[in-house]
Amino acid sequence: MAVVRLEMLYPLPDAALSALFRRWPGASCVWVQEEPCNLGAWTYLDRSGGVARGRRLRRTARRLRGPRRGGVPAGSFHGDHEADQRRLVEQAFAGIAASLPPRETIAAD
Repeated sequence: MAVVRLEMLYPLPDAALSALFRRWPGASCVWVQEEPCNLGAWTYLDRSGGVARGRRLRRTARRLRGPRRGGVPAGSFHGDHEADQRRLVEQAFAGIAASLPPRETIAAD
């Protein structure tokens, strides 16, 4: 299992993403975001006229983990936010065996 944090959407870091896909060619990819499914990067990468490589990334990441559709990117109450974050992490790692062997850490450039 690898966790990749994508900080910059434009310009999309093509070389770094391509290197990751080459490094783990058979890996399944799950897109995780804090924003609701209809907001945030997931929709940006799929917009018509959007970034072609972003659409490739979205096709590769066949599953989305994040809050259901909503009108605002975050809730109003801190307690609700903490519960949402906990659920998000649980969903992101759902189905992944806890006994996987440790992998190397790759530092970002």
